[in-house]
Amino acid sequence: VLPKSPIGKVKYLLDFGISTALRTAQSRNPRTRIQSGFGKARFMVSNKPAMIRFLHTRIRVRDLDRSVAFYQQLGYTPGEMKDSPQGNRLAFLELPGNDVFLELCHSPEYTATCPEDLMHTALGVSDIIAYCDQLEKAGIEIWPSGWREKFSSGGRKMAFVTDPDGYEVEILER
Repeated sequence: VLPKSPIGKVKYLLDFGISTALRTAQSRNPRTRIQSGFGKARFMVSNKPAMIRFLHTRIRVRDLDRSVAFYQQLGYTPGEMKDSPQGNRLAFLELPGNDVFLELCHSPEYTATCPEDLMHTALGVSDIIAYCDQLEKAGIEIWPSGWREKFSSGGRKMAFVTDPDGYEVEILER
């Protein structure tokens, strides 16, 4: 049992061993890398299942450069751009501070179509009014119309934009 006082906690960690305390705290991951006080890394195996992480979303686009420019206006930064072995042009876009990325794919022989409401991505922003104002000033249409009034009256702060291929991007205040 960890003592309640800050000094008691420090003494406990020093007496118990920081690497043991880390091992106890990190034991939820079945293969956790633990750095001991002597600089030796070792792995601890647990019987609990590993957490599965969502890594990226891939969407097909008609014009890769136009789509990259659009998503840059939303705050994405371009990462790697390359050609796949199948002949697709790929662009990997990141949002600063996020592990998940957006992969844009242009296939020369494929016609990208997006049926209404089939797929969308969502972004969480700290100030949705300032963010939507910024997008609107960049020429991006925000919907539903009247979003400023809706947000000011205490309505749910949720808006959408549509990318050049018809994919919706939901914007939520988080």
